[in-house]
Amino acid sequence: TTGLVEPTWDPDIEAVVYTLAISGTDIFVGGAFTKVKGGTVTRNNIAKFSTAGTGVVDASWNPNLNAQVIEIAISGTDLFAGGTFTTVNGGTPRNRLAKFYTSGTGTVNPDWDPNIGGTVYALAISGSDIYVGGAFNTVNSPVVTRKFAARFPTTGTGVVDGTWNPDLNNIVNALCINGSD
Repeated sequence: TTGLVEPTWDPDIEAVVYTLAISGTDIFVGGAFTKVKGGTVTRNNIAKFSTAGTGVVDASWNPNLNAQVIEIAISGTDLFAGGTFTTVNGGTPRNRLAKFYTSGTGTVNPDWDPNIGGTVYALAISGSDIYVGGAFNTVNSPVVTRKFAARFPTTGTGVVDGTWNPDLNNIVNALCINGSD
């Protein structure tokens, strides 16, 4: 109520943080970092902490992405991460967008793979759809043209929604959903 910083909660992340998402008593942090907790714990670009106590890092949850996470969105027990990465879980190919389980070890969903052709800057979830914005012109394999924005179902294999194509002419840095808009 005083607006002061909680003096004991300290994840001590050693570099840039771009995004945060809270689910229950967990906080997920994405950015461009390799160490947390004062350099004592390795976490590559994404980490999970407890919101309680001193901000303890989850000892087992470690998706291990090879490049930065710019945006995170959570739906139920699924965490969607977007950014510049091309591998997750220490070597599994995932181009710039991946779906992880929020519990366990942070394993990537083995089936959901939208294969984004450029940097993801923005995510927004509405119902069973995830909207993705960024600096890309293609998605999926085989390749489908989607300029700077695309919509995918949050379930299945990550195949782009064929009915939604705003065909934009420049980079999308943010998304917000309001009802059906």
